Amino acid sequence: MNSFVQTIVIYFPLVFWLAVIMGIIYFFRRKNFRFSKKVREFDFELSQRGTGWIKIQPLEAVHIEEVTQWDARKQIISLKDGTQKKVHKVRAVGMDKELEFVRNQLVNKSS
Repeated sequence: MNSFVQTIVIYFPLVFWLAVIMGIIYFFRRKNFRFSKKVREFDFELSQRGTGWIKIQPLEAVHIEEVTQWDARKQIISLKDGTQKKVHKVRAVGMDKELEFVRNQLVNKSS
């Protein structure tokens, strides 16, 4: 084989798989950016709603007046209408303190 064919045989698979990996990374980052943009927009909307809202999932929030019970072990919030909502594991870490803080904030605001 001449040197040109050897070069193609050696480098083509490397370039091909590098392009595949770069494509996967590009589309993953693009999808991740769209989701983080939605989360930022939701956070802004939540800040516009006023006090009393607790974020339980990246794109879901409940009002403190709807919460009846918080189960820290199962990471579930029970609502007045009888439904139970799963709280995101990152949000669940400080949920006890957040519930207390929001309730105190509403009490102080109404006083």
